Amino acid sequence: MESVEEAYRLIEVTAESSAEDIRKAYLLLVNVWHPDRFAHDPSLQARAQDKLKAINTAFDKIRDAPLRGTEQATAHRPARPTRAPQPAAAPSTGTELNRPRSAAEWFDLGVRLTANPIHMKAGDEVTWSNVSNLKSYFDGMKALQEAVRLKPDHAEAWYHLGLGHVQLSQRSEAMTAFRKALRYRPDHARAWISLGVAYAQLEQYGDVAEAFREAVRHRPTDASAWYTLGCALTRLKDQEQAIAAYKQALRFNPDFAEAWLALGVAYAFAGPEGRLEPEDAVAAIRTAVRLKPDLVEGWYRLGAALSGLRRHDEAMGALREAVRLKPDYTEAWFSLAVASRYSDAENARRTLREAHGQLKRLDRGEASRLRDLLPVHLRLALLV
Repeated sequence: MESVEEAYRLIEVTAESSAEDIRKAYLLLVNVWHPDRFAHDPSLQARAQDKLKAINTAFDKIRDAPLRGTEQATAHRPARPTRAPQPAAAPSTGTELNRPRSAAEWFDLGVRLTANPIHMKAGDEVTWSNVSNLKSYFDGMKALQEAVRLKPDHAEAWYHLGLGHVQLSQRSEAMTAFRKALRYRPDHARAWISLGVAYAQLEQYGDVAEAFREAVRHRPTDASAWYTLGCALTRLKDQEQAIAAYKQALRFNPDFAEAWLALGVAYAFAGPEGRLEPEDAVAAIRTAVRLKPDLVEGWYRLGAALSGLRRHDEAMGALREAVRLKPDYTEAWFSLAVASRYSDAENARRTLREAHGQLKRLDRGEASRLRDLLPVHLRLALLV
């Protein structure tokens, strides 16, 4: 810390600020930058530790600062906390939080202050803009907490509090808040969706399916909810129900490329009653890449489905598009090599050599596995 002036700037006060104002500003910054808030990200936590150390040093410097009057300098000097201060029953810091409000007013304030997502990630430079955004966000969270303290059955406040916890990577707190919202308003489709997404992050697909079943029960025309339900059912290997969910998604949004792709993949494995439906799979995936030509996974899956039908020349074309869009796509290069191994196309052998060369660059283990699958004359061709 080079100067007293810099210390004032870091604590966000002036030389004329009272001891109480300095104390409040200091405690607020400690709350914002305490490392415990960044336990989910070691890199950000290390940055927060450095920031808190600088804040503590600045506070030590200015609580006895010569730029302030003698009366202020001898005012109450709070002890420096070692952990983040626990929020009081009612927020009391910041210009937005210093007066009584009704639950509805706290809710409106909280929604406004948490409206802008936190974009700070590991490796980002810590700036005063970051500090301001975080302060505003935490103030918004405090406002929402006050809304549910005053009105515990405020379902919408619980829901927005859950969204706030999601932004802060506080998954357990988020799920608790979403469940509270649903306790007081069981038909809150957005809360069911958010809870389902949280379960998906934990790979609890049975709970995901249950949450999204509730979501589509209360919001039956939501294509995205039907699609996510289908994805959860696919994870649970319930292909028949997954296909039904994807079809519902497409009923309400026929241009939903990802749903067409998921439907095609489901058809390619096991359709209703365990039947494979490869032609339906190809048709669905073709629709997906027609709607979204840069859907890399779609081109890869189309190539795999065509190879399964022994239409290797067509498969090569689809897989070519996949590696054009994503040149380091190891699985697509491997599938392209396999398709060219069985293709009668004039350029098949050249394509095989190219794919093998790319695999050697990307994954030598996959290149060796490919060689082991080839007959001797094609292994020799790779040396040419």
